[in-house]
Amino acid sequence: MGLNVKIYNIVSDGSFSIRYKSGESPYPETVDSSFTLLNTGLTVNNITISGLSFDTQYWIKMTDETTGRYIIKNIYTHDSKAFPCYDTMCFDVQTVCVSPSPTPSVTPSVTPSATPPPPSPSVTPTITPSVTSTTTPTPTPTPTRTLTPTPTPSCQYLSWTIQQCSSTCSGPCTCVGSTVTTVYTNCSVSELTGVSTVIYTNTSLTNPFIGFFTHSSALNDILESTGSGVNYVCTIGGPC
Repeated sequence: MGLNVKIYNIVSDGSFSIRYKSGESPYPETVDSSFTLLNTGLTVNNITISGLSFDTQYWIKMTDETTGRYIIKNIYTHDSKAFPCYDTMCFDVQTVCVSPSPTPSVTPSVTPSATPPPPSPSVTPTITPSVTSTTTPTPTPTPTRTLTPTPTPSCQYLSWTIQQCSSTCSGPCTCVGSTVTTVYTNCSVSELTGVSTVIYTNTSLTNPFIGFFTHSSALNDILESTGSGVNYVCTIGGPC
């Protein structure tokens, strides 16, 4: 799980680029290839850097794309224990209780009986045994099975329908080349107009949507998704 760091109140006279790296120092700070490029041509006043690590020092490099001048600032991220919701896991336990089957008991009953007649030279004694055996089986109880409810799947993403614009000006502010488009956000997003809202073109939330659009939550406004947030552009019918 990565850490998202948001940088606010960026002030620049023109477009700029953002790069970052981790380590004890930014050296060689003049070599852009030693940094990871976040984006170029930025004009927003806040950005979000995703996928950072906990308990790590980072160096953020902002370069003015007109003059080539740059500034470097460092931040140190907290340990993961500082975030109460980090690494929360859900799990199920299934249990089935089965009662053992008792063994039937057999109780035999034997009653011999022999009654010989009085001795007589002309009579042969007769012995008639009688045996009675009784077996009463004990019924086997039916095992009771405990059913475990199927867990409800957690939210993976939210889908939104927008009017995508190819451009925003044709005289007054307007949505030129309007096209109905479906985009996606993570499950914590409640509206598409927030400056920190990240919009994606796929359900796995890996490809950011970049472009102009209108949405029912701000139907009279044209907005711009930069890949790291949403900015207000102009009001439909007003000046560009």
